[in-house]
Amino acid sequence: MIRREDMLELTRRMTLSRTSFTRIAGCYVDRDGEFDGSFNTKMKKTKDKYLLAFFLIYMVVLFRITVFRSTFSLYHVMENGTINLSLFQDYIPFIRQERWFLVLYLFVGNIIWFVPLGCVLLASGKVKGIWSAAVCGLCLSLIIETLQYIFGTGVSELDDLVLNTMGTWIGAAMVRLYRHYRRGQGRYQK
Repeated sequence: MIRREDMLELTRRMTLSRTSFTRIAGCYVDRDGEFDGSFNTKMKKTKDKYLLAFFLIYMVVLFRITVFRSTFSLYHVMENGTINLSLFQDYIPFIRQERWFLVLYLFVGNIIWFVPLGCVLLASGKVKGIWSAAVCGLCLSLIIETLQYIFGTGVSELDDLVLNTMGTWIGAAMVRLYRHYRRGQGRYQK
């Protein structure tokens, strides 16, 4: 639904120098009535470049810590990989031994490392919903776990798939909540 205030703001921005089709067409309204953020197409392109740069750096770091570790070698492909399909069973001995830092590192770390993926996917507009972002996180996690098995650089665990997917979902939900909050702030300002 288009509100009167939005239409007035649109007409205030329209001057002879700004009445080009790309500037008006550069603003889309989604099904929730949220604008894409700007009529300035150059600003959107700059934002996309920063998101892409952040995403590429994030992917390099993520693959470095998960697959291409110091134990990475092409000489022992498919020799040292292990698979653990029991869900959260490896945490029980660490809890009994009161190794809380290790539990925190493994549990929360697997979530935290995938939060940026959910944020970038939803913020860039590459996926439309939180669950679509979570499925992308699941697929990336599956790729990482498969590569860990092939190269023998880590234990391929079902826990990681679940926690990484949860992290992606949390990241996408954070972007959704931020947008909801920002949209609510704009309505009540005078």
